[in-house]
Amino acid sequence: MDVLKELGINIFGVIIGGLIAYKIARWQFEANEILESRNNQVLLRENIDRIRKELRKNLGIVIELKGVLDKSNNSRVEILEWGMTYVDSFSFFAFKHLSNSHLNTLLPTSLERYIFDSYNELENLKNWYKQTSKAHNFNLGF
Repeated sequence: MDVLKELGINIFGVIIGGLIAYKIARWQFEANEILESRNNQVLLRENIDRIRKELRKNLGIVIELKGVLDKSNNSRVEILEWGMTYVDSFSFFAFKHLSNSHLNTLLPTSLERYIFDSYNELENLKNWYKQTSKAHNFNLGF
């Protein structure tokens, strides 16, 4: 009878110890998730700040390019080449960094769409300018 009593106490002790270990492990896991979530939010805010600065810089390039093109009375090759250098200076680093970090999934959908659309428009402008410049150079040959 003592053997059964000791076996029961041992089984009960193992079960209680297992439950305590499970609770501690779960608490640590939840604490790590909370810490990771806070770290992701900090990183996301830093990335958004970088994107804001990058978009401001790119907007400045667009405004300056438009100003120079508006002031020129003709479409000289030098101006088109200068503009090509300018549109090639568009920066996409912060956007690519955010996309590669997969933190963009934490953004509200409307903000993610706004950021994506902004960079898509920059890419379209860059491609359009290059196509226009190439077409202009081609037409000058005739």
